[in-house]
Amino acid sequence: MEWADYVTSMKMYNEAVANDNNWNQQIKQSVINAWSNAFDTGNYGPYNDVFPQVDWWDELVKPGFSQQYNVNISGGTNFMRYFASIGYQNDGDIYDLQKQENFDPRNYYRRYNWRSNLDFNLTKTTSLSVNIAGKWDTAMTTLLMMYTRIIAAPTNSFPIKYSDGYWGDGSTAGYNPVCNMNTNGSQLYKTFQGWYDVRLEQKLDFLTKRTKSCR
Repeated sequence: MEWADYVTSMKMYNEAVANDNNWNQQIKQSVINAWSNAFDTGNYGPYNDVFPQVDWWDELVKPGFSQQYNVNISGGTNFMRYFASIGYQNDGDIYDLQKQENFDPRNYYRRYNWRSNLDFNLTKTTSLSVNIAGKWDTAMTTLLMMYTRIIAAPTNSFPIKYSDGYWGDGSTAGYNPVCNMNTNGSQLYKTFQGWYDVRLEQKLDFLTKRTKSCR
């Protein structure tokens, strides 16, 4: 997304209120001149106390990634056949968050899954099958998912942090999405699921002989 710079926004705002004859709401030309000079001299930015210019989307959103790995093995003999599969999935964060002293707000999803099938020919008429499958999920999420707030946060009202180390916008209204997403906590979810079954099959041909029928 591309945003208009603050000087252009102020000029357009003044033009809009002038069209409505709300002259008392216009931004002073001295303010516009000060910001224009800041842009001309490079004296602005996301950590500038006086002339903050923050692109919250660029500060918080980054390309994510997803990794998947899977290993399968199979084989067997006349007595036993086997198949086994192990998988791993790792989905990374699309938010550019930093690990904090007491917790980690970074988002991720990790899953381990496995499956095995064992088939035994115990005798000519007896077979045994053992099937095992399962998965283990771990998901870490921030308490605030803030797409709307990232887009709606004011880009020139306060910096991400002031030079004294305090976060910009010290209120609890949630206007500083970098502060909120890095400091408001996280949730950890763990899930385990397992499936197990055993099947024993016994043919009874030795008890019930087949007979041929004639038509």
